[in-house]
Amino acid sequence: MDEADEPQQFSEQTSGAINAAVDALVDALRSHAAFVGALRGGSSEMPSLFAANEAVERLITEWSERVFDHTGTFPAVLVGDPDLDGSDDDEDGWEELTEGDPLTVVSRWDLALVDPGALLDAGRAAHRRNRDEETDEDAAMAIATPANALYAILHESGEPWYRIPGVEVIKGARLFIRPDEQPAPLSADDEGDDVGQPAGEVLFGESWA
Repeated sequence: MDEADEPQQFSEQTSGAINAAVDALVDALRSHAAFVGALRGGSSEMPSLFAANEAVERLITEWSERVFDHTGTFPAVLVGDPDLDGSDDDEDGWEELTEGDPLTVVSRWDLALVDPGALLDAGRAAHRRNRDEETDEDAAMAIATPANALYAILHESGEPWYRIPGVEVIKGARLFIRPDEQPAPLSADDEGDDVGQPAGEVLFGESWA
């Protein structure tokens, strides 16, 4: 578009374009409200819901751009819109996994020790069940720390990955750590920060291959 063809700010043309965008958005919002109000929450409804949401987002963007034409300001910036918020994230979607592809699951659990005695008792009981030849005295010796107790309890439960149909374990690892600091709250911006190994003393680890 040539500079001469660009809409003049604070003109009847740009004001009228705002009103038209508002009318379209209001109609879409009413239709969207009726649509989502009739949903039952089933998984099969999700594609239609996402499509309806995207339609409303497009009209919000259209209205915001018409306000920009009129005033030079954006009243609403949708997160992830590369034209408005400067984001250049590539959101082409997930690539479907096929047979033979690796799939990695990473998790981290930060626990507060609220009753050491109860944990030790549970760990020693699990140790006895894991090794029925061991006596109570043996269990008390083997399970002397909270980390040992957790190990025994998890060992008794077994790793679920070996029981899941359709997958085969390539390798696995688990660390028991005494962190240097209290764990931070969950990150709303970057979930990757929540599963990283914290600074601290590695008490012991396990691995599977």
